[in-house]
Amino acid sequence: MAHSRSSVSSFTAMSAWTSPKSTGRSSAYSRSSKHAKKRSKAAGLIFANLGTFNSILVLSALSFVLVFADIFAFQGIDYDATSLNVHGSACRVDASGFIPATCQPHEIATTTTPAWMAIGETLALQWQAERASSPFLVTTCTKTKSNESGHVALVFLAGVDSFPMCQPTTFSGQQEIAGMAMLETTVREEFQHGAYMLTVFADQTDIATKERLIANVHQTLIATNGSVAIDAVGINALQYSVPLGRRYKVSSWTRPVVVDLTAEMDPTASFRRGWNVGRLSKKAIAMTWTYRRQVNNWQELLVFYFTVSAISWALISGDFYLTIQGLRGFLQHKPVMSYALSTSLERRRLVLLHWILVQSVAWVYADALRCFQGGGASLGLWLIVAAFIAGFHMSCFMLTMTCVQRLPSPFQYVATFSPNAMQNTIFPLFLIVWLSRSSANSAAFHAAPIALGLNISGVVRSSGAYANGGLVNSVIQDMAPISLSIVFGSFFTTLAVCQIQRKRQHGTFLLNIAWTKTNGFLDACQMPHWITGLPLEEHNMVKIGNKLYCKPSTQATLGLGFASVVPRRRLLVDARDRAAEKPSNDEMEMTLVSIYATVPTLLSMHRYLPRWLSPNVFGTIKKNSFTRANGHTLDDEPYVHNRGVCVN
Repeated sequence: MAHSRSSVSSFTAMSAWTSPKSTGRSSAYSRSSKHAKKRSKAAGLIFANLGTFNSILVLSALSFVLVFADIFAFQGIDYDATSLNVHGSACRVDASGFIPATCQPHEIATTTTPAWMAIGETLALQWQAERASSPFLVTTCTKTKSNESGHVALVFLAGVDSFPMCQPTTFSGQQEIAGMAMLETTVREEFQHGAYMLTVFADQTDIATKERLIANVHQTLIATNGSVAIDAVGINALQYSVPLGRRYKVSSWTRPVVVDLTAEMDPTASFRRGWNVGRLSKKAIAMTWTYRRQVNNWQELLVFYFTVSAISWALISGDFYLTIQGLRGFLQHKPVMSYALSTSLERRRLVLLHWILVQSVAWVYADALRCFQGGGASLGLWLIVAAFIAGFHMSCFMLTMTCVQRLPSPFQYVATFSPNAMQNTIFPLFLIVWLSRSSANSAAFHAAPIALGLNISGVVRSSGAYANGGLVNSVIQDMAPISLSIVFGSFFTTLAVCQIQRKRQHGTFLLNIAWTKTNGFLDACQMPHWITGLPLEEHNMVKIGNKLYCKPSTQATLGLGFASVVPRRRLLVDARDRAAEKPSNDEMEMTLVSIYATVPTLLSMHRYLPRWLSPNVFGTIKKNSFTRANGHTLDDEPYVHNRGVCVN
């Protein structure tokens, strides 16, 4: 198409449509009724699109909530003061270890016999039993973590004059002890089948503390055969998953520590229970754990997320612009163009691909959330994750659908479904199901197979040594069956409903799209095969004589925007003469460009790009007739938004 250099391009995007003149009149009442229905339908579509944009914006903003909730990296101390439960009060420790025949059988059975003997020797060494005037009187107690993992540890309390109580009573106040230790299990590279991990606190006159943690702690690994080694790692309960590969591994573990509670043990205050105090250090102490959760290289994921999100917003900027233009026309009681963004998604492959990439980060969110939360997980965080996962599945399904549509078909008929109804079904169901399964996901995570446990009163309990090195399935894997059931259940339901409705209204189950070959614009757009959610019924077109004209709303749904070229001299005409000289939409030549290029074209970005990067022209429309453009790009001139027309 030729344009004078003194012209200004005018970009149009389907705010209204005009068609060739037709004869016949309808009653004023009929016209008013139809007009009201059209406005009502347009309002519904416009506000549905605005709701979609708001949802996308809210999800993007909620990502900051997850970041500030330490979803990628977290470290904390378990200050839970759950009472210790008595396991035994019989063991005695001298310089050689456990004095034979003092420990009760069920205490010895907690570990293998060689390991139990090695534990006694280690306690004697660390507590410096050889300096004591008499053997230590040792009480064994069981302690569990507060994260609902079910992990159990065996705590040793050493007394001098009597066996210490596992939990001193309120009336007894402080209880002096000569030493404390905690036994758990763990896995190391050299102990793939598990080993016992002993953390020992030896009371001394000079005790160093750092951020309330006692520094005088010794950790030892004890094999099932009784061999002993210094533990340089000092962690257990290591579990990890690789939802996005090992580079972004999601790991969690715990580390046994001794906490200095001296500052909190005010003798003048009232306490729910007593506390343990070192005989020499006079410090109130308790054994507990620090929790750690970490996503490897999470900074890369964060940069990736916000970068791809920005690109996604750029890709739907054209849809946003057209929706705002439609809203403006609606509020001004002018003819408006309206369409459902959810319906047009099958023509937005780039948008779907970027949404999939953005929402895939939620795989990491889900795995991180389940680590320490148990049944008390924040419902709000799980709701955010569920919304991301629902969007991921919906986008994957729609992108797969676009691939199916490109497969050759010998038939002129296609099945139809409703993307909007499917979306409105999938999201609520995902929120309900994923939220209801949050506790179960955490429980399954902590109930992973163990490599080695502690035998507590005849029951082998998990104590931090997991099989397979701690590798577990990701949440997305565990939830895949039910998630896919929701997606395909929603799809087949809307598929069946659409076919039944068509059969009742038009007498046929499938949609015949052979007629689209009679419309030059639709034929150039490459109609889908096998299945579609696009509004390609003949009654959605404008019929004039024996021709069917495609509305601007359908053109927008198919992913195309309008651009009209208007000579500059017309823009310079005096306002009083402009109406007389301005050509009608039918007379103007309009240039069609991709919906992705709508906003960049309005901003004249194509004028500063090399020709090979300039948006391609899909075709032109003049007098309601479409002409395909072959490889043409936008001219080096500005474009402005204008009204659209029906096209054949």
